[in-house]
Amino acid sequence: MGDIDPAVHFLSAVNRFQAANEKLRFFTRRSNNRRDIEDARRALKESRNIEKGIEVYKQAVAGFDISDFAPYTSFFLSSHGEAIASVTPEFQKVLNALDLLPPSPQSEHAASLQLYQTVSQLYSVAADAYDDAANFAEHDALLGGIQANLSALGRIHHSAQQNLDVERIRKLNGPLEKEAELVFNAQREDAASAKRAAADYLTIAHAADATAKDLNDGVEGDVEGDD
Repeated sequence: MGDIDPAVHFLSAVNRFQAANEKLRFFTRRSNNRRDIEDARRALKESRNIEKGIEVYKQAVAGFDISDFAPYTSFFLSSHGEAIASVTPEFQKVLNALDLLPPSPQSEHAASLQLYQTVSQLYSVAADAYDDAANFAEHDALLGGIQANLSALGRIHHSAQQNLDVERIRKLNGPLEKEAELVFNAQREDAASAKRAAADYLTIAHAADATAKDLNDGVEGDVEGDD
């Protein structure tokens, strides 16, 4: 690091994290919005007064964009993954820079710790959101596969009712069903991979939260000792 002031080095690391996090915020917000939508749907299903439940649901989701309701795709999940993958090393650099700060003057160290806690909270929210996104992608892939199968069965049933050649319809549907199965299986694999990555990010976030708590306890202990 040479002759660079540790405090300047720390602030530079925080600024780089913030710049990287700006690109991630869109994906974090989309995941958090989807979480709120799912919570609203669950509340609607559990509502005993259906009319009131519908009204509450409409109010809960009124502020969301139509894209927030769209199923997660492998492309979108991959883009989300790339964004948090670029943020993670910048976050770790913030922690490394914090370790290099001298413990005094105490007021500056406390201010730096408070700033680190804010950065740590932002990363924790982002890690949670990515984990949620992976679960949403898996759910949407499973649901998409079910809907594709139901559509295929519906076409066969309709053909039978119209006295059409069911076997011929079944053969025509075969390649389409196979293609759909491949697509949804690939989406599930992408989601499973994202969930494994999310587990690593959550581990980093939890460790960082513990570090922030330990450092904060140390600062409070120093203050009490001075008193």
